[in-house]
Amino acid sequence: MTSADEEAEIKEELSKLSPEDRKLAEAQGYCAIESDNRLGVMGVPYKIMIKDQPVFLCCKGCAKDAQKDPEKTLATVKELKDKVAAESKKKEEPRKK
Repeated sequence: MTSADEEAEIKEELSKLSPEDRKLAEAQGYCAIESDNRLGVMGVPYKIMIKDQPVFLCCKGCAKDAQKDPEKTLATVKELKDKVAAESKKKEEPRKK
C-alpha cells in the first residue's frame, strides 16, 4: 500500500466518526497502546473514556491494556498529541531553499 493509499484509508475511516470525535482522533493521531499504529489504519478508531478524557485506540483489543494503567495511557495520549502537533507545525513551515 502506498502512503497516498494509506492516507486515503485513514481519512475514510476517520470520516466515520462524529465531527467532534474526528477532531480529537486527528489530534491524537496514533493508538494510545500500539503507538506505531495510526488511528484509522485498522478501521474506525475505538474510543474509550479514561478519567473523563476521551482516548482513541486502533481497535477494541487495546481497551483492556489502556484501562490497566490509566495514568500511563493518559500520559501517552498527551505525548502523541504533542508529537502530532509538532508534525503538523513542521509541515506548515515554508520550506527553506
